[in-house]
Amino acid sequence: MATDWSLGTTVVLLLSVVCMVDSITLITDPLHTGTSLSSVLLKCSYTVPDDNRYRVTKIWNMISELTGKEELVFSETDLEDGTGFGRYKDRVNIVGSQADLNIVRLEVADTGDYLCSVNYYVEGAKDEVETRLEVYSLTDSVDILDFSPGADFIVPVGHTQEVTCRANLATPAAKLYWYIGFDNMGQGEEVIRQNSDGTYNTDSIYSYTGKPEDDGKVLKCESNQEPEIPNQYKSDTIRIRSAAPSTTQSSLLLVTSMISIIVTTLFL
Repeated sequence: MATDWSLGTTVVLLLSVVCMVDSITLITDPLHTGTSLSSVLLKCSYTVPDDNRYRVTKIWNMISELTGKEELVFSETDLEDGTGFGRYKDRVNIVGSQADLNIVRLEVADTGDYLCSVNYYVEGAKDEVETRLEVYSLTDSVDILDFSPGADFIVPVGHTQEVTCRANLATPAAKLYWYIGFDNMGQGEEVIRQNSDGTYNTDSIYSYTGKPEDDGKVLKCESNQEPEIPNQYKSDTIRIRSAAPSTTQSSLLLVTSMISIIVTTLFL
């Protein structure tokens, strides 16, 4: 279904045209991407008409992925200084002689569908084209909950204990992988929640069973947001301490062993 660009049609400057002398075709890429706080150039190119080339309106609108509402982003008339609107004020400008839009200090909330409209109103040459912008955000932090970095994670041999790791404020939602030493132990049980700003928090619950050979090894939780954000990871670590079984456990093992010996002796 085509996007409804009702706001764009209400703000385009409409003037009577005597005849159509020329035409334009706008060209863009279907998808543009950027990361939070960086910049992106939304392409909107075309061949500029020969006549009345300074009598033109250039307008950008967007429909927000987060709210579903349409917003006026930028407007320029007759090549004078354009205006950014709302939260885009002081963050947008036209680059070059066509209608490529530069957006700086990107926000996750900038994700959505964008419409570029160009109207050479004297010539009667106009067109519009749609593109999509996806803004990604590297997770703000990765934390193993209830442990300071490098703290001891004490688990008696044979016992199973759960530990939780959280990645905060990520777009797309971060996947969390667990490592013991250099061995990848998988993702654990994940729960993903969306924040009001469009970012995501990921909780990963990992169940570890104490093993004597793991004593002193590092247990690491590491984020992964590929392919959208390649080769950028954050992590937190704790150190496994595989404690010997408790006195009660040892006593039970001793009693079990003695019973086994007595039973075996009686049947000899």
